Amino acid sequence: MKHIMLIAGEASSDFHGACLAREIFSLSQNIRITGMGGQAMVKAGVEVVFGFSDLSAIGIVEVLGKIPSGFKRLEQVVAFLKEEKPEVLVVIDFPEFNIRLGKIASNMGITSIYYFPPTVWLWRKKRANTIARYFKKVICVFPFEAEVFKNAGAKVAFFGHPLLDEIKPSRQKEMICNDLNLDPNSRVLGILPGSRKGEIKRLLPVMLEATGKLLKKFPDIQPVIVLAPTIEDRDVLPYLESVSFKPILLKGNTYDVLNICHLVLIASGTATLEAACLGVPMIILYKLNWLTYLLGKLLIRIPFIGLPNIIAGKEVVPELVQTKASVRNVVDLASIFLKDDHARIIVQKNLAEVRKKLGCCGATKKAAGLILEMAMNNYEKGIRE
Repeated sequence: MKHIMLIAGEASSDFHGACLAREIFSLSQNIRITGMGGQAMVKAGVEVVFGFSDLSAIGIVEVLGKIPSGFKRLEQVVAFLKEEKPEVLVVIDFPEFNIRLGKIASNMGITSIYYFPPTVWLWRKKRANTIARYFKKVICVFPFEAEVFKNAGAKVAFFGHPLLDEIKPSRQKEMICNDLNLDPNSRVLGILPGSRKGEIKRLLPVMLEATGKLLKKFPDIQPVIVLAPTIEDRDVLPYLESVSFKPILLKGNTYDVLNICHLVLIASGTATLEAACLGVPMIILYKLNWLTYLLGKLLIRIPFIGLPNIIAGKEVVPELVQTKASVRNVVDLASIFLKDDHARIIVQKNLAEVRKKLGCCGATKKAAGLILEMAMNNYEKGIRE
């Protein structure tokens, strides 16, 4: 039986790994998919041998604390590769771990594919050369990054962004509001504080305090907190004890909830792109350990943090970074969107242009077809040998 191994190191790559696995299984039942991942990949039918809850971190300084766990997990995965010898290794994002793993796999003669490659167009551009050397194929998700990897000598495929296949609300607004006991005539304020505990600690208190002040100005808004799969209720409940209002707390159904939001307060990351694809106005918040932030300022030469703004090449949604991510600034910006429909319409038009730049639907199925084809070729080659 053909064997594909997937490696995901945090929530968003677990999601994309799950989507990819489902498409591969839809193309061939005679396939075994193993790997490192989370619950999304498990539900998709992947034989998840290694978890990642002890590895996920954000920022340079934060990552340092994860190094011992990372090296131990790398040794475990390499041992599994040596024993199982899959036809293809597919790594998803998570570059500090996956580039090392790709080098080792390449030296073992295992075909490696990078899906959702690291943001070499943002910083550390030399990684593109390393990836081109050790990975047989790089499946890019942005057209501009495909050019960067091509120029580095990589064999590149670009089919569009996989999110376009997945961002589909499953129900009408009235049904969603009814299920959540929301007034369909009121405005929903979405709160998405991130997928890592560090983000929750830094951003959620600001978002909650700002929401309390906004409720005094706009009593019709209904706050809904949407948790990432990697965050449990217990991670956020202590922060809710000190607020005077009762937000709805949800896990899952992110697209349904985003689709009914008038505005979202959102941590920088993949969720901002999801909101952009749904045309939801947002305020992006970003806070890091100060040393991480200062190091990043030295290394990253790009004017924006949020993916919608990076893709647009201009600020189409407001970003509040570090000290600017304050309660007062959130309230001031949110008040503009809550008072002025014209401001929302302008943002929605710009977000529609961002979505167009992501390419066409069907990217995940095309990526799955390419990966399966490479696995089949290696499998048949192995039989002949």
